[in-house]
Amino acid sequence: MQLSQEIVAVAKDSITMVKESMEKDREMQRQVMDAILSQNPFYKTCFSRPAGPSVLKPDTLGSMAGKPKLYYFNGRGRMETMRWLLAAAGIEFEEQFFETREDLLKLQQDGSLLFQQVPMVEIDGMKMVQTRAILNYIAGKHNLYGKDLKERALIDMYVEATMDLNEMIMHHPLQPPEAKAKHLATIIEKATTRYFPVYEKALKDHGQDFLVGNQFSRADVQLLETILMAEECKPDILSKFPVLQAFKARISNIPTIKKFLQPGSQRKPLLDGPREDSPREVEPVTG
Repeated sequence: MQLSQEIVAVAKDSITMVKESMEKDREMQRQVMDAILSQNPFYKTCFSRPAGPSVLKPDTLGSMAGKPKLYYFNGRGRMETMRWLLAAAGIEFEEQFFETREDLLKLQQDGSLLFQQVPMVEIDGMKMVQTRAILNYIAGKHNLYGKDLKERALIDMYVEATMDLNEMIMHHPLQPPEAKAKHLATIIEKATTRYFPVYEKALKDHGQDFLVGNQFSRADVQLLETILMAEECKPDILSKFPVLQAFKARISNIPTIKKFLQPGSQRKPLLDGPREDSPREVEPVTG
């Protein structure tokens, strides 16, 4: 009898120790995330209110049927191109924004994020992560990825370049004040001497309405997205590229794209900028 009581006591102590250990681990994760969010102005800007009750209710995660569901901050970031592709394909989608630190931590702790990073898109019974994997899947599913392997290779080349320029532009609002002018000059120089001349020539030589083949593809969508972002940096950036000007007008008038460009759509506005003087390197939470 005494031995049984001792076993029970030891078991209770073990359970208590496990609970304490789990709580310490959760607290450490919270501290790490606080450090990430406090040091990186992009994530600080995207959170619309201070820490509080989570908006990720138990029944909001795991809805695997119906519309794709996008999990991200309420801003452009790496999710914006996914919004563009879904909109271009005429696919309605839902969005779940991280409004508190706890919202992101919840997904990290429950195993929803394969590599502990966002964006995440729930689609066709999958919880997809990693930007390029998600974009490739959406494009392939909705016939935005060319008709054969050769066209897909061309699309990939064009898209990778637009994503390089897109990334530069996306980080411009996060630059410290003393670096902004130089960074903007770099964006304009790269856009007008490295990237846009290639697309101008490609469209002219191809002689079609679209970049690849004779049909609308993700290359057209992502080039238009990047052109519009570049124009936010310099409104007349296409002044020396008449073929791209015509391309922009043409693609912008495709019905699904035209709808996405209207006020009130799920397209996100330009990031206002950081709340701190300078971003510092931190552990990435996007992939």
